[in-house]
Amino acid sequence: MNTIAKETDSQIIMTALVKIHEIYGIPQNIISNIIGVTSSKFSKLKNHHNGIDISPESNEGKLALYLIKVFRSLEAIFSRNENLCTKWISNPNSDFNNQTPIDLMADIMGLIRIITYLDYHRGRL
Repeated sequence: MNTIAKETDSQIIMTALVKIHEIYGIPQNIISNIIGVTSSKFSKLKNHHNGIDISPESNEGKLALYLIKVFRSLEAIFSRNENLCTKWISNPNSDFNNQTPIDLMADIMGLIRIITYLDYHRGRL
């Protein structure tokens, strides 16, 4: 009998968001803002408290999946070089009127713009 517990979709999403927070240094309050939850709820999600989860079908879950897609694209473009990914996401970019990509992602339109931009550049690899 297989006793290995399978991660739920919610746990997979949270593992990826925690990676974005810890590895790429994206502050918890910025991730919370992007996915549309309070910092307190994100902290509870991160620490698996009170049975709170983030369903991929919820608005928060969909935004989280978009954010995860951004970082997966960056990892592909920059060959998983964490420093280059972090620099790209946090430095002003002339393609975005000298705004930083992380600032643009504060709303859904900016998040989609970043995804579209990265998808275009991934396709050129």
